[in-house]
Amino acid sequence: MTASLAKQTIRGVALLTENANPYAPPALEGEFNRPAEPSKMANPRSWLRSLLIWSTVCWISAAPSFVWGMATIATQQAWAMCLGVLIFIVVYTLLDQVSQNHQWRCWRGVPLALKIGYGTRIFVSILFPIGGILDMFCGLLSINLVTLAMGWFGPEPLPMEQANFLTCLAITLVQGTILNIVLAVYTVTVLGLIIAIGNSR
Repeated sequence: MTASLAKQTIRGVALLTENANPYAPPALEGEFNRPAEPSKMANPRSWLRSLLIWSTVCWISAAPSFVWGMATIATQQAWAMCLGVLIFIVVYTLLDQVSQNHQWRCWRGVPLALKIGYGTRIFVSILFPIGGILDMFCGLLSINLVTLAMGWFGPEPLPMEQANFLTCLAITLVQGTILNIVLAVYTVTVLGLIIAIGNSR
């Protein structure tokens, strides 16, 4: 009986301490702020499925940049751009597999925000003029950053003879990183809206 009383006392102190913590985050309410049920997390995505999904997303998303790059500095360096896309596919697949059991992936609003974010990116890429404009600005920024890093920064565009395999690969990776930063900001904004709508119900 003494041991049982001691356990109840310790449990009560722990609860009081938890509730009295001024640095504890406020409890989140709303449908999209609660973690999914264990039954919905019991079937993790396989490596093959992740690879197929991110291959489709990355190749469709890269189409405007690929066309734009082939028309400018990468006429003879298509393999460099293809390698850049393959690198992003591998990175996305690894991140998908590593993070799918993490707590932040289990919140109801996160999968929906990710689907909206990447779905929007694919839709914009299919509407080529819109996707082409976005990729063009990011591509120009990536060229300036790469040429600045390599000491070629100046008023004139990058000479064709200097746009070798490594240069085009670096430009592709930098452009993809910039586009992913833009996409991340958009997806986080969508997630905030989802949480706000869920809390207002």
